[in-house]
Order: sequence, then C-alpha cells, then structure tokens
Amino acid sequence: MRAKERIRAAIPTRELQRRWSAARQAMKAAGIDALVIQNDNQYLGGYVRYFIDIPAEQAYPISLIFPVDDEMTVISSGGPPPPSPPEWAVRGVKARFSRPHFRSLLHQSLGCRRGSGSHQGPQR
Repeated sequence: MRAKERIRAAIPTRELQRRWSAARQAMKAAGIDALVIQNDNQYLGGYVRYFIDIPAEQAYPISLIFPVDDEMTVISSGGPPPPSPPEWAVRGVKARFSRPHFRSLLHQSLGCRRGSGSHQGPQR
C-alpha cells in the first residue's frame, strides 16, 4: 500500500489555514516572531499534527519552526536526503530537513552509574 493511501482522516487544507491564521494573529498580538514546536509521540497527537497534519511516530521527533510571516520549516529525525515527511504530504511548509536526532537523557541526573545497567538511586 502506498503512503498516500494510508492517510486515513486528513485534516482539510482549509482547516489548517484557519489554524495558521488564528495562531499568527495571536502571535502578532503578543509580539512573537516564531514558534518552535516539537513532538515525538503519535498517541497524544500534539502540536505538530495540529499544525501540519503529520503525527510524530514511535519516539522519532518532529520539530517545526512556525514564523509569524512565512511558511514553516520541518526538522524530522531521519537519514540522508530526501528529507521526511515527503513533500506531497505537508502543506504550508517551505523547508524540510532530516537529521538523526533524539531527545537526550541525562543519565547522571537520574542517578544511573555508567555501565551498571541499572538505576542505583540518587547519587550524593
């Protein structure tokens, strides 16, 4: 099955444009130049899907830069070009980049000892 055929309930372009317009009006009123939006969970939907109708999947993060006066930039976790999501799948997007990136986990702040394989509780 082709990727285009797997999209089940796409948000209409008119609805996305309404959302972008409302967000931009609020941004202008608050003096905000751009929003940085990030999500990595498909089950909670999130702001990424709200803005571009593409859910983040299986902990692979997608980040957006939503400027007040231009189209968006999408940064997704991925490998070499072409970047994902594919151009045909996104609306209102000027630039797409894919780079291997994931959320960081600071093991030391969690009290894990490097190489121990288990959580040892807070280190003092």
